[in-house]
Amino acid sequence: METPLAIALDLRPSRFAEELFGRMVQDTAVTAPLTLEGVYRDHFAFVFRKAARMGGPGIDAEDAAQEVFMVVARKLHTYDGTSAVTTWLYGILINVVRRARRRQRMRAMFDRGGPGVDEPVREPDRAEVADARRIAYAILDKMKTKHRDVFILSEFEGLSCEEIARLVDCRVETVWSRLHYARKEFAGRLAKRGLGGTT
Repeated sequence: METPLAIALDLRPSRFAEELFGRMVQDTAVTAPLTLEGVYRDHFAFVFRKAARMGGPGIDAEDAAQEVFMVVARKLHTYDGTSAVTTWLYGILINVVRRARRRQRMRAMFDRGGPGVDEPVREPDRAEVADARRIAYAILDKMKTKHRDVFILSEFEGLSCEEIARLVDCRVETVWSRLHYARKEFAGRLAKRGLGGTT
């Protein structure tokens, strides 16, 4: 931190010292052991956002995020640091959301009303948004998981293919390919409903 006295006496650290200190902090951050509290504090918002996007309207994102951290509590000792913590969390989240979606489908089979039937929507724009969301998630439900995941991360979260590749632990080219097929499938299913462009 540059105080007026440090500036006046020219006691500011050199750029080399700042870079060296920055590298030392990064190196110690990598080797410092993870704690559940630290992972929760640093990454809950990330996990919650991804759970909300991936799960759709029928899944409680907060419950899914909490379930992820229950898994983290059990498996924290298995994290080896070869990938980013967010990549590891994303892998856990994918499995948690898949299980939640499966449970949701099972409940829907026994519940003829289906999710969201008893929610009255009064404003037309809200109704359109709710309908669009329902249609989007119905289409996403039918997509292959690997295509759906990259589609959500790209189209809903706005992540770059490089960021997605790090999160799902695959090559950037693979992400491009999956995203191409996911977009094509999404557009095709929209067209079949009479809502979108051509495939």
